[in-house]
Amino acid sequence: WWWELVGWFLGSVALGAIFLLLIIYQDQAFDNWDGALQLSTVVAVLSQAAQSFLAISISSCIGQSKWFLLRERNRMIELETFDEASRGPEGSLKMI
Repeated sequence: WWWELVGWFLGSVALGAIFLLLIIYQDQAFDNWDGALQLSTVVAVLSQAAQSFLAISISSCIGQSKWFLLRERNRMIELETFDEASRGPEGSLKMI
Protein backbone atom coordinates (compact mmCIF):
# COMPACT_ATOMS: atom_id res chain seq x y z
CA TRP A 1 0.00 0.00 0.00
CA TRP A 2 2.99 2.32 0.11
CA TRP A 3 2.56 3.35 -3.55
CA GLU A 4 -1.06 4.39 -2.92
CA LEU A 5 -0.07 6.35 0.18
CA VAL A 6 2.70 8.15 -1.68
CA GLY A 7 0.29 8.93 -4.54
CA TRP A 8 -2.32 10.23 -2.12
CA PHE A 9 0.28 12.36 -0.34
CA LEU A 10 1.71 13.85 -3.55
CA GLY A 11 -1.77 14.51 -4.93
CA SER A 12 -2.76 16.26 -1.71
CA VAL A 13 0.43 18.34 -1.75
CA ALA A 14 -0.24 19.40 -5.35
CA LEU A 15 -3.83 20.34 -4.48
CA GLY A 16 -2.62 22.28 -1.45
CA ALA A 17 -0.05 24.09 -3.59
CA ILE A 18 -2.82 25.19 -5.96
CA PHE A 19 -4.83 26.62 -3.08
CA LEU A 20 -1.77 28.33 -1.62
CA LEU A 21 -0.80 29.91 -4.96
CA LEU A 22 -4.31 31.15 -5.62
CA ILE A 23 -4.64 32.60 -2.12
CA ILE A 24 -1.26 34.36 -2.34
CA TYR A 25 -1.92 35.88 -5.78
CA GLN A 26 -5.60 36.68 -5.22
CA ASP A 27 -6.53 40.22 -6.32
CA GLN A 28 -3.04 40.88 -7.70
CA ALA A 29 -1.98 41.81 -11.21
CA PHE A 30 -0.25 39.19 -13.34
CA ASP A 31 2.80 41.46 -13.42
CA ASN A 32 3.54 40.44 -9.82
CA TRP A 33 4.24 36.86 -10.94
CA ASP A 34 8.00 36.45 -11.41
CA GLY A 35 8.10 32.91 -12.74
CA ALA A 36 9.33 31.65 -16.11
CA LEU A 37 5.87 30.15 -16.70
CA GLN A 38 2.53 31.89 -16.37
CA LEU A 39 0.50 31.38 -13.20
CA SER A 40 -2.25 29.62 -15.15
CA THR A 41 0.31 27.17 -16.55
CA VAL A 42 1.62 26.33 -13.09
CA VAL A 43 -1.94 25.80 -11.81
CA ALA A 44 -2.74 23.57 -14.80
CA VAL A 45 0.38 21.44 -14.23
CA LEU A 46 -0.34 21.11 -10.51
CA SER A 47 -3.96 20.27 -11.26
CA GLN A 48 -2.97 17.47 -13.64
CA ALA A 49 -0.42 16.16 -11.13
CA ALA A 50 -3.04 16.13 -8.35
CA GLN A 51 -5.54 14.34 -10.59
CA SER A 52 -3.03 11.72 -11.70
CA PHE A 53 -1.64 11.00 -8.24
CA LEU A 54 -5.08 10.81 -6.62
CA ALA A 55 -6.32 8.51 -9.40
CA ILE A 56 -3.75 5.93 -8.27
CA SER A 57 -5.34 5.70 -4.83
CA ILE A 58 -8.91 5.75 -6.11
CA SER A 59 -8.22 3.01 -8.63
CA SER A 60 -6.63 0.83 -5.97
CA CYS A 61 -9.55 1.36 -3.58
CA ILE A 62 -12.06 0.37 -6.25
CA GLY A 63 -9.99 -2.68 -7.13
CA GLN A 64 -9.78 -3.74 -3.47
CA SER A 65 -13.50 -3.25 -2.89
CA LYS A 66 -14.36 -5.57 -5.78
CA TRP A 67 -12.54 -8.40 -4.01
CA PHE A 68 -14.40 -7.69 -0.77
CA LEU A 69 -17.70 -7.81 -2.67
CA LEU A 70 -16.74 -11.02 -4.48
CA ARG A 71 -15.85 -12.68 -1.19
CA GLU A 72 -19.21 -11.71 0.36
CA ARG A 73 -21.63 -12.30 -2.51
CA ASN A 74 -19.68 -14.46 -4.96
CA ARG A 75 -21.29 -12.87 -8.03
CA MET A 76 -19.01 -12.70 -11.05
CA ILE A 77 -21.20 -10.19 -12.94
CA GLU A 78 -20.40 -7.51 -10.37
CA LEU A 79 -16.70 -8.21 -10.74
CA GLU A 80 -16.76 -6.87 -14.30
CA THR A 81 -18.50 -3.68 -13.17
CA PHE A 82 -15.82 -2.98 -10.57
CA ASP A 83 -13.08 -3.82 -13.05
CA GLU A 84 -14.45 -1.28 -15.55
CA ALA A 85 -14.78 1.34 -12.79
CA SER A 86 -11.12 0.99 -11.84
CA ARG A 87 -10.06 1.71 -15.43
CA GLY A 88 -11.56 5.16 -15.93
CA PRO A 89 -14.36 7.68 -15.59
CA GLU A 90 -16.76 5.94 -17.99
CA GLY A 91 -16.66 2.71 -16.01
CA SER A 92 -17.03 4.65 -12.76
CA LEU A 93 -20.18 6.31 -14.03
CA LYS A 94 -21.58 2.90 -15.02
CA MET A 95 -20.88 1.60 -11.52
CA ILE A 96 -22.65 4.55 -9.90
